[in-house]
Amino acid sequence: MPAPDRQVLLPALRSRNYRLFFAGQGVSLIGTWMTQIATVWLVYHLTNSALMLGIVGFIGQIPSFLLTPFGGVFVDRSDPPSRLCRSFTHSRSQLYRNDRMAI
Repeated sequence: MPAPDRQVLLPALRSRNYRLFFAGQGVSLIGTWMTQIATVWLVYHLTNSALMLGIVGFIGQIPSFLLTPFGGVFVDRSDPPSRLCRSFTHSRSQLYRNDRMAI
């Protein structure tokens, strides 16, 4: 069987903007995973309770379930640059709060 042509498999990666978006999303996703792992590790380290670990994991998902429908409407109606700045500011403040909890 002949090898498939690379350009046929990944046509979206020919666009510079998409490559930048894809790389940025990858970095962002890794940061999100690191934050989630650090949070549950901190809870388990402070409480030594598997129950609290489960509660924190569950509670961490509630905002996604409740706010997703409203978030779509908000995103469609808001200014993209200001929305991006607000989301980065919120992420930084959350990381700062987690850091202060550990000390």
